[in-house]
Amino acid sequence: MKTCLSSFRDGPRQIVETKISFERMKSVMCIQEINCHIQKPIVKNQAVTIINGTFACDIDAVNSSAGNKNKKKKSQNKLDDETDELSILMPKRIEILSDIMFEAPKSKLIGICGHVGSGKSSLLKAALGHLRMTNGKVSRDGTCAYLSQQAWILNTTFRENILFGKPFDSQRYYSALQLCCLQEDLDLLPAADETEIGERGINVSGGQKQRIALARAYYADQDIYFLDDPLSAVDANVGWCIFENLILDALKNKAIILVTHQIPYLSHCDQIYMMDNGRIVEHGTHVSLIQAGKQYYSMVKNIMANNKSIDDADDYEMILSDEDNLGFSNKIGNKFVTNGKKIMNSNEKNDDGTLIHPENMERGRIKSETYLMYINAMGGFFIMTIVLINVFLNSGCVLFSNWWLAHWIKEGSGGINITIGNETIISENIIDNPDLGYYQMIYGVCIIAIIGSSLLRGFSLTRTALGASSNLHNKVFKRIINTSMQFFETTTRGRLQNIFSRDISELDGQLPLVLEQVLSNIVHGVLNILIVCFILPYLTIPFIILSLVFYFVAKLFRRALRDLQRHESITRSPIFSLATTTLQGLDTIHAFEKESEFIDQFNKCIDINGTCNFLSNVLLRWAAIRFDFLTIFAYLCTGLTIVCLKGHISSAMAGLALSFCGQMTGFLQYTIRLLSQTELKFISVERIGFYLKTLKDEDSNTKASLVELKMNWPENGTIEFNNVALKYRENSPIVLKNISFRVLAGEKLGIAGRTGSGKSSLISALFRLVELHNGCIKIDGIDISTISMKQLRSKLAIIPQDPMIFSGTIRFNLDPWKVKTDEELWIILEKTNLKNKVRSMHGQLSAIVDSGDSNLSMGERQLLCLARALLRKSKVIILDEATASVDPHTEHIVQMAIQKEFADCTILTIAHRLQTILSCDRILVMDSGRIIEFDSPQNLLENHNSEFSKMLAAADKTNNGS
Repeated sequence: MKTCLSSFRDGPRQIVETKISFERMKSVMCIQEINCHIQKPIVKNQAVTIINGTFACDIDAVNSSAGNKNKKKKSQNKLDDETDELSILMPKRIEILSDIMFEAPKSKLIGICGHVGSGKSSLLKAALGHLRMTNGKVSRDGTCAYLSQQAWILNTTFRENILFGKPFDSQRYYSALQLCCLQEDLDLLPAADETEIGERGINVSGGQKQRIALARAYYADQDIYFLDDPLSAVDANVGWCIFENLILDALKNKAIILVTHQIPYLSHCDQIYMMDNGRIVEHGTHVSLIQAGKQYYSMVKNIMANNKSIDDADDYEMILSDEDNLGFSNKIGNKFVTNGKKIMNSNEKNDDGTLIHPENMERGRIKSETYLMYINAMGGFFIMTIVLINVFLNSGCVLFSNWWLAHWIKEGSGGINITIGNETIISENIIDNPDLGYYQMIYGVCIIAIIGSSLLRGFSLTRTALGASSNLHNKVFKRIINTSMQFFETTTRGRLQNIFSRDISELDGQLPLVLEQVLSNIVHGVLNILIVCFILPYLTIPFIILSLVFYFVAKLFRRALRDLQRHESITRSPIFSLATTTLQGLDTIHAFEKESEFIDQFNKCIDINGTCNFLSNVLLRWAAIRFDFLTIFAYLCTGLTIVCLKGHISSAMAGLALSFCGQMTGFLQYTIRLLSQTELKFISVERIGFYLKTLKDEDSNTKASLVELKMNWPENGTIEFNNVALKYRENSPIVLKNISFRVLAGEKLGIAGRTGSGKSSLISALFRLVELHNGCIKIDGIDISTISMKQLRSKLAIIPQDPMIFSGTIRFNLDPWKVKTDEELWIILEKTNLKNKVRSMHGQLSAIVDSGDSNLSMGERQLLCLARALLRKSKVIILDEATASVDPHTEHIVQMAIQKEFADCTILTIAHRLQTILSCDRILVMDSGRIIEFDSPQNLLENHNSEFSKMLAAADKTNNGS
């Protein structure tokens, strides 16, 4: 009966959990798949055509359906139920492209341009079939290669990112490296092209990621190339070299659709489509669009005026440059003849290039320190003692009630003389006992005590266990967010997701229940055995022998089960990592038609993890059979002993012994399984303990004598680098080589150099994302190594190369601390050219954006990050390619806002568009981790032999289309 009643406790919980899981699965399965309806064009020379196309995207399909289910009121009739179901199946849509008429002929270069958020990237996705088409027709003839605006990089080696599952072709592979200017970068990597790039390409710069993605597209040798602003993160020289040699020459027989806002590239396109507000407003050749004098001409004229590279009187003639002015300075046939040998030499490096190391797995039994850590998280030994007292009290009450019932039957039956006719007998009816009230009272008190102690046991154990889970979660979360950046470079997101999902879930939902049952069962089982041995002392020796056999079988069983569970936990992390990576690169995977390969890879991960679960269940069945034999043997011994002692033991006590032994038949087996499950749950505690033990706080490298800073530090904003050397890991090369320079208060410093020259590493050093190998950095004369990380970073502001948007509202992304008024937020949005965009969004400042940023373009995300930095009003501002993904006109507006808002601030600007840093007070030019020039723009330009002067001349040559 007790077992049956216990199932009523677990049953409803499991039913609810199952129902919720099925509802979540249903909400995903009910999402409508995008039906591409891609057809082959009627005209054979067309690679892509879109006729009267209108496209929309689904927003919050899963969340909205789940929200509808949660908010749904009780249906009045069947029609209401059907309406609710339809609302789930039809998610909200936003129309993003309208009336699209688009053609991309084979072997032609098609350019797409427009302001930020005009729909350029969406047009590419529409042509690929990645947007929901609500009207019109899309036709495409040929295989596709796609390069997204934010390059998608796999967590694998440099070479595998380029091969992307295709067989190795040495000639095409080496050509891809050279065409994408990757050879010099490859020579700097510790294991050449066998170097692991890491998740999200954390081991390479933004420009290198784009060039790797370009090399992947070229190596795939597809028919149609969709390139979404592929050269925005590389400097002018490298960009023009790639454009000439790769896009214009190596891919000249392919259909290329190029999204860009750089006029020199557009001027060499066969056709140009100008977009605005989700529509194509102009299309034609570069020359014809200029002559038309409409939006395209206005955009080009504004860009030229902003660059200040040509006179207003000559604008019209200069921007009419076409293919006749194109001179290929570096043809592939002349330049790239013997490069394979050089690459092979670089492969002879000794370093294996491993970045992500295998996840740690403990061996043997769970260490005592793991249990001690959990006890301390519960509140210490005092709290644990109280919990154990409650467990003992409950089990004692249950066993005493059973003993009292047996004693009542033995001693309290009848007791009154009853006369029936001439015969007087002693009644054996319990009701006739004069002490009936006494026995009833004691048994009633026992029942009340059982109920009270059970509630107390459940409350105390659950409360302390949940408290332990909360404490461990907070500790490991704090330790991870405060650890060094190197940890995130060498640890996959799947591992972190595993810790904060499955492992924390085990501590929250499973461990308290299992812990309560196992403690109760252990106490209950021990007391059961003691009572049976007390009633039948002859069973003491057999029970000791059986207990030893139980122990050895359980030890063997638990050892194997423990290792299987550890493997299961570790093999779960790759599933999270692969799922996250796949979701981020879905557009690329679909474009390259690699769905089956990723599905196979996912199935392999699931199979490996499932094998561990299957073997665990097999092992549990193996142990169950052996425990059944042992418990039945114990039951047999008890029965034979009672038969042999007939007449020497009361029937009540014999029944009690058989009852307790009968409970043990399944009870001990269940308890052993519970012990094993408890140990398995503690593997989650063990995994959390590993991070708590091994991760160090970033401030552990901060010098002991912390400086007390003033509230308004830094007052001036002077920055001084003294002999700074930096490397990202012990086995990695030095990326900053004895850098020394000084930035004056309020000075605007431009930082230039080739992609991978060490520009972003300067910022990493300034923010102490990586500790210095040598030297020091001072801000306002204070060594930043004596300042806590929190203080240092709170006083600096940065607009990063890869814009970071947090899941939440626009307001939260701008002002996470909720210290600014809405009026201030609107003012800053207007200054960053985002006001109209935010006003058009549903909810405006309360509009929801997610980390995937499906409702914001890449340029808009960069502008949002810029607005966030403007609100902070820091004295030191760092712009790391902050406007690389916006059109030059928007960039000019933003630059004007920066100059006005940060007039008295120190600004460090990293930019590939050299015109954007000409207004800086001084310019620092870097190459291979060293400073090669540091002077004012005027002095550098006057010296025609300076590297900066040469770079700017090359950029101007590129801008003029020659």
